[in-house]
Amino acid sequence: MDFETFYAKKSAYVYALCFHLEADVEQAERLFTEIWRAAREVPTEVSKEEVDLDVHLCRLTAEFYLKMGGGQRQENWEEEASSILTTLAAEHRLPLVFREIGGLDYAGLSVALTVPEATVRSRLARARSSLRKVRPA
Repeated sequence: MDFETFYAKKSAYVYALCFHLEADVEQAERLFTEIWRAAREVPTEVSKEEVDLDVHLCRLTAEFYLKMGGGQRQENWEEEASSILTTLAAEHRLPLVFREIGGLDYAGLSVALTVPEATVRSRLARARSSLRKVRPA
């Protein structure tokens, strides 16, 4: 698969991840751009299953999100209120977004975040618990 086909197939997926991680649209677009710059370097002639591509894209998203200072709480209440996800620390926000928006299973999350599956499960449980405290069902 060439890069243009890869981009056409996965750009909406990556943008959804970025948008759900960053409440600020400009930051989400900046993150999106950095991910695709790095993704261009992936050898696309190698035949990969789609789930492997999703895991790779989530790994890139996590890497650049954290490099760009993602997960730092914002001082301005209006910005923080624009997305309930911004109330979560990065270590809880990343697996939640990758699971619920990205559709990764626990094994994929473990690979994307480079942590054991037990850690993934624990972080997801804590993220969901935190969200219930902020916004009860």
